[in-house]
Amino acid sequence: MSAPEGTRRSSGGFEEERIILPTVALCSSGDAGDIRVLEELFSSVRWGSGVIERELAEPGLGVLYLGARLSRRLAGYAVLRADSDRLHLLNLVVDERYRRRGIASSLLLGAFELGGYLGCSNIRLVTQATNSGAIALYEELGFSNVTSRGR
Repeated sequence: MSAPEGTRRSSGGFEEERIILPTVALCSSGDAGDIRVLEELFSSVRWGSGVIERELAEPGLGVLYLGARLSRRLAGYAVLRADSDRLHLLNLVVDERYRRRGIASSLLLGAFELGGYLGCSNIRLVTQATNSGAIALYEELGFSNVTSRGR
């Protein structure tokens, strides 16, 4: 009997989770279907029909998608747009089966690296005040609350 993905059997017979680091890279138009599935299942933000496909196919639009993969499976993605010296995080989605495993942190660290490459000195994001898990992650990574909106 083999252990499920992400686990292993210890000498005491208990299964424990092993750490698997995701691979983070820019997405291509071939990733549109996987991004759309994650968006429909796990995102509160819905891009219109064909938007993801168009943005991936036309890099000149200025919207970038970073994907985090475990093996070959897309576990999460971030949507970013560069604006002069600022990178905007437009959406961050992680498959709920892979949450609390460093996927979002890896995507944000990838966004920091990409922003530096693009000459951006800061990253701006907006999240709901009720999204305490996301807020805790952002604060842990050094983000500060500049303004607060209800909702």
